[in-house]
Amino acid sequence: MQDILKRVKKVMVNERANEVIVIVDGEEWQGQDAKAAIGRIREKFKKRGDPRVLIVRSEEDSSLEKLIKTHWTFFCGLWRRSFPAAGPWLESCTYSIKGNRLLVEFCSELALHALSDRGFEGLTQRLIKAMSGKDVTVSLTAGEENGSEEALIPPKTEAWDEELEEIKRIVKQSSSKQNKATKNRVIIGKAFRGSPKPIKDIIQDAGTVVVEGDVCGIEKKELNSQKYSLLMSLYITDYEDTIECRLFIDRASRPRVENAVREGDRVRVRGEAQYNKYVKEIVIAGKDAMLIPTEQRKDDCPQKRIELHAHTRFSALDGVAPVEALIEKAAEWGHKAIAITDHGVVQAFPEAYEASQRTGVKVIYGLEGYMIDDLYITSQTDFELNKKGRFVVFDIETTGLDPMRDCITEIGAVLIKNGNITGRFHSLVNPEVPIPEEIVELTGITDEMVKDCPTASQVIPAFLDFAGDSVLVAHNAPFDMGFIQHKAAGMGMTVKNKVLDTLAITRRLLPRLKTHKLSAVAQHFNIDMERAHRAVDDALVTAKIFLKCMEILERERKNTAWGSGRNALLKETLNRLRSYHVTILAKDQQGLEDLYRLVSSSHLEYFHKTPRIPKSLLLEKRRGLLIGSACEAGELYRGILSGKSDNELEEIASFYDYLEIQPVGNNLFMVESGKLSDVGDIQRANKKVYEIGKKLGIPVVATGDVHFINPRDMVFRKIILSGKGFQDADSQAPLFLHTTSEMLEEFKYLGEAAAREVVIENPNAINEKIGQLLPVPLETHPPTIEGAEQQLEELTWQRAHALYGSPLPGIVEDRLRKELRSIIGNGYAVLFIAAQKLVSKSNEDGYLVGSRGSVGSSLVATMSGITEVNPLPPHYLCGGCKYSEFIEDGSVGSGADLPDKSCPECGAPLGKHGFDIPFEVFMGFEGDKEPDIDLNFSGEY
Repeated sequence: MQDILKRVKKVMVNERANEVIVIVDGEEWQGQDAKAAIGRIREKFKKRGDPRVLIVRSEEDSSLEKLIKTHWTFFCGLWRRSFPAAGPWLESCTYSIKGNRLLVEFCSELALHALSDRGFEGLTQRLIKAMSGKDVTVSLTAGEENGSEEALIPPKTEAWDEELEEIKRIVKQSSSKQNKATKNRVIIGKAFRGSPKPIKDIIQDAGTVVVEGDVCGIEKKELNSQKYSLLMSLYITDYEDTIECRLFIDRASRPRVENAVREGDRVRVRGEAQYNKYVKEIVIAGKDAMLIPTEQRKDDCPQKRIELHAHTRFSALDGVAPVEALIEKAAEWGHKAIAITDHGVVQAFPEAYEASQRTGVKVIYGLEGYMIDDLYITSQTDFELNKKGRFVVFDIETTGLDPMRDCITEIGAVLIKNGNITGRFHSLVNPEVPIPEEIVELTGITDEMVKDCPTASQVIPAFLDFAGDSVLVAHNAPFDMGFIQHKAAGMGMTVKNKVLDTLAITRRLLPRLKTHKLSAVAQHFNIDMERAHRAVDDALVTAKIFLKCMEILERERKNTAWGSGRNALLKETLNRLRSYHVTILAKDQQGLEDLYRLVSSSHLEYFHKTPRIPKSLLLEKRRGLLIGSACEAGELYRGILSGKSDNELEEIASFYDYLEIQPVGNNLFMVESGKLSDVGDIQRANKKVYEIGKKLGIPVVATGDVHFINPRDMVFRKIILSGKGFQDADSQAPLFLHTTSEMLEEFKYLGEAAAREVVIENPNAINEKIGQLLPVPLETHPPTIEGAEQQLEELTWQRAHALYGSPLPGIVEDRLRKELRSIIGNGYAVLFIAAQKLVSKSNEDGYLVGSRGSVGSSLVATMSGITEVNPLPPHYLCGGCKYSEFIEDGSVGSGADLPDKSCPECGAPLGKHGFDIPFEVFMGFEGDKEPDIDLNFSGEY
């Protein structure tokens, strides 16, 4: 790394784009040393906000023409990152060189002023000086200067002249409107210039500062002053911090200013930063304030993409995109559909449906599930048992865990024939790279031991020759086979042997074991392990375990209860399996119902840290579903990274209806963690997915794995991930919703036609396979209890006659008839009967039940025993002779307020009842409001 750093000639900082540009001698940096050097440079500049590091080759020996021609794309990219809105201008601009002058010509005066205001001439001059030592004058023009004959512009024809005049006329109009808009955008004070200061860097008594950001809150306070009429506090955020800016509005300006700013507007404020002792924070007393035009991302492509993998806030502690906002953004960009695929849940569907109806964007209902391959477990114990067969049990030692990057250091194997160990194979392997110290400590294999040994290209063919057509057996076979297959494929060889995995077999046969590591299983079978982590010794132990398992299988298969007994323990086994992400979309209404069933099963039957879906269950329900391979945590992508053979990858891919690839930034964390070497590895993996899809005829789609809508929203997810304890929360993936152009740019390395296919054509084709679905019924579906209507009437009248006698007082009878007509007529009798049965059973079991809320306004609820509240007007009631006296003149608010009184008929003390609550409180004026019956339970048996 030190040698690389010695080649640094100069370092420049582009603050606007948060970039550090490093000018180096010789070739561009590559390899692990380069990565370490870049990391060291980033660390030095971390206070500037973790900048991007760009490496540029010094061109001192080049002419200015050659330098500009070689690095023109780099310069344009630099400008574009500093000012993203300049993209269309930069794509159409031309340049020419005359002496030591670089002339960049645009067709729009707007472009000239916008770029010039941001100091692009100076930045480019300094960069060229740093790269070549040449003093160059950089000028930006808008068509007036032709430069030299080398200018890269179309030949001037009569048609071109007319078009140029039309462009100038439009530019002139635009400039005029822009100037007018500039004058109108002043809120208070005057227009001003100045670089905004990050809000987090503003300190007490910092003096006059300039801040810029979005308004996230507004408060207004009336002032009783001769000059000022209103104090308007704008809470401004730059998405790293927020500050209060106080604007004092005079009486003359108030009509213009009071409603000039809304939440979401972008403003720039200049004023004094002061500590406010009342709010105990720094606030800015604004002297000048302006509205700043915001550059919104737009999707200008004539053909639009469709996002098939998007998360909302219902992806708990992960997604931060509001459902409504996500669908509205798709509508704004002209996307005809969008898929909602939250992690394991479907709670967003009702809200998504409402937004869909309002915006016209079709919602594709789905989820990103956690799939476990139970079929792999069962297949390992369902193979044809043949003790006389030929098995080669093997083990390998390696320099690491990644077959694409690490090497084999030892292969050991034993041959089982007719149930006996009859042969051995062993060889150390020269990995041709230094063995890491931790691997030496684990295995005891040193560089000295392997330096004179054969390489993998010699040992692997010999091992495969020893194995012949035997069944290969290993403990955690996918790991060992991953190395064997990857190294064999590099030599043009294909491994076609059947493979058995003693880890999977023992998980199925011995589900009660806490762990199924080789040492734990060996201890369970009383098998001695002389030397762990040496290939031939581990292979011998694995062979003995395999023979024990064959004995168990042979014995238990004779037992007729074998299947049911093992299946009962299978769920415990499944908890040990690693899950893969999988995207599931509902094609039709039956598929949506099956999706709901999968969600229920995953939570109720197979939940283990996450709601998991067995592959067998997914196969059973897949008729109305489309199944995608998901992200880097999916089965296919992990298979590619683990070095599986083409045959294995194609077998994995054949399970899916479509394959997913995602932007490089989504998986950049694997480069930063060292799992992959560079961005090229990510691109090669995506290309591999595309090639597999083309070969098998499975559509490949580009998805964003969206977790937030705009890049700036990343800060909200950082907070959530930090709360979950993620150490790398600040360097998360850019999982924002991409426009069509952004996605095409991401996948241009596939080629223009392939990029359009995965970004536009295939997602739209998948959308055509999916119908317009209804996630929840629009009408209500109450339960059915046969005879509920008759039961409710009988209960009500019996209780009423028991309390008030027969005939009933007119006020009681009229109220009951009115209520029963509304309740039964609108189909709600079943709800009352269900509540009545629940209350009755609870009372029988010793629980006291108290009702609350509007149910107390129903006399039917009172008479049927659901509530103890009597909603009739205040009245006296005799429990003996049934005498009643109602107070209907409003003089008393509640029966409890009535004075004590004796019955005029029989002399007994009268009961005091009634709270005077209209039935309309409960069921509405038309009596058709759906009742909500709230019950409180307390007490004990």
